Amino acid sequence: MNKEQLKELDRIAGELKALRDDVENTDIPVEVTSTTEQDKWQRVIDEGYLCKFWDEGHKTHYFSHLLEMDDKFRDANGTSWYNCEVLREKGIKQPYFQGDNIPKFKDEGVLYHKDNSVTMFYDSETYADYTDWSEVIAYIEV
Repeated sequence: MNKEQLKELDRIAGELKALRDDVENTDIPVEVTSTTEQDKWQRVIDEGYLCKFWDEGHKTHYFSHLLEMDDKFRDANGTSWYNCEVLREKGIKQPYFQGDNIPKFKDEGVLYHKDNSVTMFYDSETYADYTDWSEVIAYIEV
């Protein structure tokens, strides 16, 4: 590895440590007991995951946190939308629901567990070989 690659890994390690510290210092208990559709959306709302909103016929997406849902989805500004999905992009914390397909990471990432612990990995083989996905509640692909 050259100096630039080592510097970049050091930067990523610092960001991952900051994420871990944030989780370890939170007082919000995280518990996953059911995976019904309503429960999944409630977790997205309660834990503040970033979502993508759009209406029929609109190609433009709006990004925000989901505030509530009934017959439509309401974003954090109170705007109603017909469509909503959890934003699943590299660098964004994403919920993992039990029974979902296990995400395939290319490189580094962070896994958040039911017991509020955090696992950081630096290569794709590490997480795949040593992860108990029944304990994972969220992840970030770095």
